[in-house]
Amino acid sequence: MKNLFLIIWGILLSKNIFAQAQITRPAFTKSIIDFGAVPNDGKDDTWAFIKAGKYFNNIWDINGVPLAEGNQNFSFTKYSGKLVIPSGVYLVGKQVSIPAAGLNTTYGAVFGYPKANGPIRFAPGWAYKAGLELISINGVDQFSIIGMGKTTPVIKYNDGLAIGYFNSNGQPVWFPASAYGLNYGVTIGSFLEAKNCKNIFIENIAVDGNNTPTLDGGKTMYNGGWVSDLIQRGATGAYFLNTKNVTLNKLNIHHMTLDGILFQDFYKDTLLYPKQAFSNLLITDTKCDYNRRQGFSWVGGRKVTVKNSSFNHTGTTASGIAAGNPGAGVDIEPEADGTTLLLCVDGTFTNCQFINNKGCALVNDETAGRSKNMLFSNCTFWDVEGYSVWVKGRSFTFKNCKIWGGFVFGNNGEVAGEETRFYNCDFADEEMPGKKGIYNADFALIESWQYAKRLLFSNCSFRTIHPKQRLAAIYSKSKEEVDFTVFSFCKFSVNYGNENDLLFGCVFDGNTSFNNIGKQVGIMSMNGIIFKGSNDAKKPYTFNLQGNTILKPANTNGPQLTQFVIGRSSTGNLNLGYLNFMVGAQSCLFSHWDQTIDIGKNASFINKGQLAMLNGNINLEGKFKLEAGSHTAFFNPVNFNSSTGQAPELSYNNASHFDVNESWKKNLEGLGKGQPISNMKFSKKIKLSKVNL
Repeated sequence: MKNLFLIIWGILLSKNIFAQAQITRPAFTKSIIDFGAVPNDGKDDTWAFIKAGKYFNNIWDINGVPLAEGNQNFSFTKYSGKLVIPSGVYLVGKQVSIPAAGLNTTYGAVFGYPKANGPIRFAPGWAYKAGLELISINGVDQFSIIGMGKTTPVIKYNDGLAIGYFNSNGQPVWFPASAYGLNYGVTIGSFLEAKNCKNIFIENIAVDGNNTPTLDGGKTMYNGGWVSDLIQRGATGAYFLNTKNVTLNKLNIHHMTLDGILFQDFYKDTLLYPKQAFSNLLITDTKCDYNRRQGFSWVGGRKVTVKNSSFNHTGTTASGIAAGNPGAGVDIEPEADGTTLLLCVDGTFTNCQFINNKGCALVNDETAGRSKNMLFSNCTFWDVEGYSVWVKGRSFTFKNCKIWGGFVFGNNGEVAGEETRFYNCDFADEEMPGKKGIYNADFALIESWQYAKRLLFSNCSFRTIHPKQRLAAIYSKSKEEVDFTVFSFCKFSVNYGNENDLLFGCVFDGNTSFNNIGKQVGIMSMNGIIFKGSNDAKKPYTFNLQGNTILKPANTNGPQLTQFVIGRSSTGNLNLGYLNFMVGAQSCLFSHWDQTIDIGKNASFINKGQLAMLNGNINLEGKFKLEAGSHTAFFNPVNFNSSTGQAPELSYNNASHFDVNESWKKNLEGLGKGQPISNMKFSKKIKLSKVNL
């Protein structure tokens, strides 16, 4: 049997099914029933779970009596520990009252077993209640908890538990005295606490924190602190501290008063600690929904893999009391081991959901500089009342993701190669079922104001559904083109009439379509914009502007910033790329004061709609075409310059118009009709021609 066990586990490990938690020793197995728990009897089973934790930690015997020094229930050098929980509902959550003078009692006295004399002590001045731990292990190597039976066993917390900040008289304590205070915090006890452990495997367990405030018709008692924000003393479904090689499979942790899962391995600066072992956390097919503070808090460690899991509905109660700051689906926020700062490195999330959270779907902010190498594939980030993705960390990459609600910040780009990147992602203000008409109002789908460098959006789609939804607020903090945000082969389909969209310091590479399908006019202000062309003359790129949109080059960054370049090479900084830049029949390009437009040698500027320029310069090295039915309004003299060896071309159809189209007069009100082409100044090298129908 022993050899068969090892063979089976070897096969599983070779297939990378349980590659994180390596259980290689034969199991020493106990059922929670052996510790006195009875499923579905409506009675409290806290004592059974406490005993099980102490038993597998070789601290107590099966009855809760402390072991004599040197005694063991079994040896972890020979066996792995295995706790089986059969199907059924187990009620847990024991809070003890603490007098003002403090508490000095035993577990046996609390639960009615005199021989179980393990101490329970709290100092004077503590809060009036404290929640006892459930399964707590320390220093264990190879331990598993497995749910067995026809249905997943449910660990459910009792009604009427208190959470918040209270003094020893039971009176609420408010900020600032309560802020993260240990003395005043009332907890309910985490289901699992694993500290300084290795190779922990948990499977097929449901943990119901029963966290519904009384204001929402539930029975959890909240008070003290800032109840909507600053209560950080609840309980977590599974809490790991300085623990490595953990696998969590098919868990359902919900309605906890703090987090679904909290993982903090002490992974530190590799220059100072070069021989650290990886943390190796694997989460598969797990739900962490409806928890109070986070679905998953990752606050230290390296190599975290999450697959087919959900982190939804954090802090979503009617009263808002059961929402803890930041209220995210997942929070990646490295903390510290005492005074030594921790890192969060090498995270992979695949086929995961982050939906309808009180805060962001994903947040990485306060200590983001110590977060690195995160990959999100085929994930859905969907929050309609705030940003979905709020990240500042290093080398965050998103592939084939839905980002519905908005993205903000991105990496500051101080180190090349660590920029935030999106591939084949869909950005939209999609409405969430049950929240009709609600979206991230007044904020943009993509927003980074003088923060990020070298943001990359490749083959992404951007869709605004609500007319007041902003599309973009990107403002480069750098004036160097290498630091600009890049949109490569992207599609913009908007339904808006917004006047606050801004793209300052951006590169459009590849075929780009921008289409306003709405009836209202939208305005996109641009400055420091590079439109790249192809290197293949037979396959020129296109930038196609369609719909009721004003594209507005506005030189607000100063003349020292590259302004509006059409036809930059796809490699290098020469204007030799093959590009057709088209202003559609319903669209308008309105160039503001002192703007410069560069049209490269192999590029064509094609106006089918409205071109309007207050004044400025057009540096023409390629082709400038005004097609039949188009309207061009030069309100002041515009200089057409050329320095190329070839003859650039400016052609206009005799059915084109040098004026303002009726449909654009309201938007260009007070500027006049424009001037004839004869009033413009042309370089002698430019070939000016009129094309007859």
